[in-house]
Amino acid sequence: MTSILRDSLFFRLWLATSFSAFGSSITFIALPIMGAVILNAGPAEMGVLAALGTAPFLILGPFVGVFADRFKRKNIMIIADVFRACVLAIIPACYFSDMLSMEVLYITALGVGIGDVWFDIAHGSYLPSVVDKDKLVDAHSKLEVSYSSADIAGPGVAGGLIQVFSAPIAIIIDSATYLLSALLLLTIRKKEPQTEHENSGDAAAPSILSDMKEGFVFIFKHKLLRRLCIRLGVWQFVLGGIFAMLVLYIVNILQFTAVQVGFFFTVMGAGVFLGSLISPKVSASFGVGPTIIFSNLLAPIAGGLLLLASDNGLASMVLVSIAFFITGLTSINYQINNASLRQVITPNKMLGRMGATTRAFTLGLNAIGALLAGFAAEIFTLQMVMSALVALGAVLAFVGLFSSELMAQKAMPEGPEEDRGPEPAQ
Repeated sequence: MTSILRDSLFFRLWLATSFSAFGSSITFIALPIMGAVILNAGPAEMGVLAALGTAPFLILGPFVGVFADRFKRKNIMIIADVFRACVLAIIPACYFSDMLSMEVLYITALGVGIGDVWFDIAHGSYLPSVVDKDKLVDAHSKLEVSYSSADIAGPGVAGGLIQVFSAPIAIIIDSATYLLSALLLLTIRKKEPQTEHENSGDAAAPSILSDMKEGFVFIFKHKLLRRLCIRLGVWQFVLGGIFAMLVLYIVNILQFTAVQVGFFFTVMGAGVFLGSLISPKVSASFGVGPTIIFSNLLAPIAGGLLLLASDNGLASMVLVSIAFFITGLTSINYQINNASLRQVITPNKMLGRMGATTRAFTLGLNAIGALLAGFAAEIFTLQMVMSALVALGAVLAFVGLFSSELMAQKAMPEGPEEDRGPEPAQ
């Protein structure tokens, strides 16, 4: 066990995150499979389903970010876990009463998405309260091991449960994992840093709007943060479209089963797992900025391999598996370095608003990409839309090579001066 996991507080956060991530990985597969296989949803419906999962970040993100900077972030996470557990209970209730429909999936996706906004923004802001900033890359790496381990086990479990039993059984397990996460978070006793508004009791709307504006201004006036946010946003637009259509493409075009879909996402989880383990060494060897750039450059290769698959034969299964593995390997290196860099250069008092504004912008574009891909696939074909999205990703990756500032960002910079504390006595 590494030193960061010997820290009992971080270990509990890591364990809570692991339970939550395992459940989320099941839902990530179960909802679209229910739509595509059980309810025979079309591309537009799948696009709406995917968009509803991320749209709350666009609508609520900046607002939630203000609260994450005003109130105890751990408490926000606990409430979000319990809320998501309750929302997910809707699906088995409707299924066993023969009332399951796409509308039920829409409501569930939206509700879980709302819970995700509160949890993710508070979690991203809470982590620097638990570990020192010089350990953030290591902490992110360990958390990503949790996510990747969940990605390895979750989809396979989901595919098997759906094939043998039913999708609602997978959802019931997911609901339970959120409750376990909430219980573990309750055991973390470390005091969070004092917030600017914690004792003022001033939660008037004008003040909230003012704080929301401050978050936007902070990011878009900060040259590096602005560029990281825009880069992440355009990639989320592409990924939103691809992942919204991915299960439908694999099931309807390539004719793979729910179990095989689960297997492919398990392979992607294995790529994420490996990528999270090697990420600290990769960023130390090549630099933080270059790792972000070259992770983007490798991603379109995965899309190209996916498009080469033509049926559900062995050759296609190998191609799709390699594509998913590369996606996991490259995406996690991008995410770890991007998130760590943004957190290091952001003052503690702005972490909630920075994370919320970034998520609102990037996941808002993710939702737009999902919607546009779904409706475009209704007008043209699923194959044409997937090909266009992969081509767009390749162009974006090539353009990213010319980001000289990011390419020059080899080492993790020092944190903001206001967070460094007093100079040691001579």
